[in-house]
Amino acid sequence: MKTLLLLAAIAATPPTHAPLATPALAECRTAVQLSTQKGAGPEQFRQALDAATACVTAGGGPDALILRADIAQKLGQLDAAIADLSRALEEQPFSVLARFDRGLIYMGQQKYGLALTDFTAAIEINPNDADSRYERGWLYELTGKFELAITDFSKVTSQYPDYAPAFRLRGLSYAALKRYDEAIADYRQALSLDPDDDDTYFNRGLAREAKGQHTEAVGDFTVVLSRNPKDSDALFNRGLAYSHQGDQANAVADFTAVLAIQPDAAAYNNRGVANERLGKDDDALADYARASALEPGDEASLQNRIRVLARQRKYRDAVAALDPFVAVHPGNALFIAYRGYNYSLLHDCAKAMLDFNAAIALDPRSPFNYFNRGYCDLYGNDYDDAIADFTRAATLKPNNALAIDARAETYAAIGEYDLATGDFGRAMVLEPENGLYVERRGMVHDLLGDGAAASADFDAAIALYDKAVAAKPADADLLARRGVAYLHRRNWDRAIADETRAITLDPQNTTAYYARAIAHRHRRDYAAALADLATALRITPDNDDYFVESAIVRTYAGDYDGAVADYERALAVNPGSAVAFEDRCWTRATLNRDLSLAADDCSKSLNTRPKAVYAMGTLALVQFREGKLEDALTSINALLERHPKIASSLYLRGIVKNRLGRDGAEDIAAARAVDPDVISDFAAFGVTP
Repeated sequence: MKTLLLLAAIAATPPTHAPLATPALAECRTAVQLSTQKGAGPEQFRQALDAATACVTAGGGPDALILRADIAQKLGQLDAAIADLSRALEEQPFSVLARFDRGLIYMGQQKYGLALTDFTAAIEINPNDADSRYERGWLYELTGKFELAITDFSKVTSQYPDYAPAFRLRGLSYAALKRYDEAIADYRQALSLDPDDDDTYFNRGLAREAKGQHTEAVGDFTVVLSRNPKDSDALFNRGLAYSHQGDQANAVADFTAVLAIQPDAAAYNNRGVANERLGKDDDALADYARASALEPGDEASLQNRIRVLARQRKYRDAVAALDPFVAVHPGNALFIAYRGYNYSLLHDCAKAMLDFNAAIALDPRSPFNYFNRGYCDLYGNDYDDAIADFTRAATLKPNNALAIDARAETYAAIGEYDLATGDFGRAMVLEPENGLYVERRGMVHDLLGDGAAASADFDAAIALYDKAVAAKPADADLLARRGVAYLHRRNWDRAIADETRAITLDPQNTTAYYARAIAHRHRRDYAAALADLATALRITPDNDDYFVESAIVRTYAGDYDGAVADYERALAVNPGSAVAFEDRCWTRATLNRDLSLAADDCSKSLNTRPKAVYAMGTLALVQFREGKLEDALTSINALLERHPKIASSLYLRGIVKNRLGRDGAEDIAAARAVDPDVISDFAAFGVTP
C-alpha cells in the first residue's frame, strides 16, 4: 500500500523531517514489518498497533501517527485512525500522506465533502500526486460530477499511461454521459493493459448494448461468463442483449439461468418480455405475475402484464391486477388511469370516470387521461364534455392525431359534419400513412350522400391498409381494419375474406367478428351474421354495439320481437345510448310496428343529437308510416336543406310527394343517382313509390 511503502522508506531515511530517534525508528520498523508480512491477520495487526503506539510515544512524530492510523484502519478503528491523521496534520499541515489517507477513510464513510477537501488539499500540495487525483476522480464519479471525474482521470492517464484502472473509471464516466464511443475506447485501452479484468469486459458490454451494438455486447458478456458461468449480472445483461438482438430463445435461456441462481423480479419481467415476443402470452403473463409477487411495487412488470391482458381482452383480469397496486399507491395517476381505461373497455364508464377524474386531479397535464375520459363522455352522450376533453388532449400534446380523430368522431355523432371532416383532414395530415382517418372521413361523405368523395376516401384508405398489411401480414388488427374499409366500399366478399383471416390469426378479435357479421347481413346470410355476433358477445358480453347490430340483423330477418329484445340488452348495458334508441326507432318504422314507441325512440336520440341525420330521416319514416305525410315532408325538407344528397331522404320525399298528389319523380331519380340500391332497400320493407 502507498502509505506503508512510503513510511518504510521514511523510517529508513526521512526525506522531509528530522531523523527519528533511534527507539522510535526501531518501533516503527517493527510495526511496518508486522503489518506488511504475508498472511498478516488481526493478531499481527494488534501487535503492529502496539509497536506503532510505542513509536508515537518514543517521539516518532507525524510519520508514526500516519503509520498507526493505517494499522488502526485495518482493524476497523476508523475514529482512532482519523484522530491520528488529524493530529499528524496539526504537526505537519503539508503532509500529502495524511491528507490522502484521511480522504480515503472519509470516502469509505461516504463523507464525500470531507474527502474532497482532503484530496484537493493533497493535490494543491503536490500537483503531481496521481493517487489523490485518481481517488478524487472516483469521488467525482460517485457524486455524479462526470466531467470533473474525466478531467482528473485524464491527468492520471497522461502521467501513467499504463494504469488500467484510470482508463476503466474514465470509461464509466464517459458512459454515464452517454459518450459511448469514448467509453468503449477507454475500455479497450484498459483491456489491452489488463486483459483479465472481467469488470471492464462487463462495462464495455453495457456501453455497447446502450449504443445498440447488441452482437458485440453479447460477446463481452460471454467472455465474463466463460470465466464465471454463474455471474448473474452478466447473464441478465446478455439476456437483454439477446432480446434486443431479436434472439428471444437465447434471451429466455439466460434469464432462466439467472432465476436458477436466485429469484429476481427484473429477470422474470424481462423473460416475460422475451416470451411475449415469442408469442407465448400465457408464459409471459406467468412471468409478469411472478415479478409483481416478488416486487409488488414494480411498475414495469405490472404495465407489461396489463398490456397482455388487454390484448387478450381480459379486461376484468387487468382491473383485478391493478386494484391492489392502486390501493397501495393511491397517488399514482398513471396506473389509476390504466384501471380507468380497462373499466372503459368493459363499458363500465361510471367506474372509469371516477378513475379518470382522480388521475386528472393528480396529473392535470396528461393528455392520456383527458383522451380516455373523452371516450367515456362520448359513450355517455356527453358530447360537449367529450369535445372539451379531446380538445384538451390535443392542446396538451400538439399534433395528437388520435385526439383530433376522436373529436372528429364526436362532431360526426352530433351532426356537425363540416367540423368532423375538417378534423379528420387534420389527422390525415399528421399521420398520412394511417388509413383510419381517411376511412372515417369517407364514412361522413357516405352518410351525406357524397358518393364520389366517399369512394375516393375508401379506396385511399384501402391502399394505405394494403401497404400496412404488406409490412405486417400477420397483424390481425390491420386486416380487420381493411375489412371494415371494404365493408364501406360494399365489397362484401373481400370484407369477409379479410375478417376471416383476422379471426384465424386472432380468434379473440371481436372487431373482426362484428365486421364480418355486417358483411353477412348485407349478403342476407342472417344466420351467419348472428353466429358471429354471438361469438363477439361471448368474448365481450357488455358491448352494446354488438347487441344493436344483432337487433338490426333480426330486423332484416323480420324478427321484430328478437330485435326489440336485443335493443333492450343494449340499453341495459348503456341506458343512454342514442344509437340504440335511433336504431330501435328504425326497426319499428321499417317493420311498421309500435309507431308511437318508434317516435319516442327517435325523439330520445334527437334530444342528445339534434343534428344527427340518421335519426332525423328515421323520424320522417315513422311519420310516413303513421300517415302524417305533411309532417314527414316537413322533416325531410329540413334535413335535405342542410344535406341535399342523402339518397334515403330524397327517395322517401319522392314517395311522400306522390302520396300527396305531387310529382316526386325528380326526387326519386336523384336518389337513384346517388345510390342505385335505395329502391330495393325500401322495397324490402314494403315501402314503394
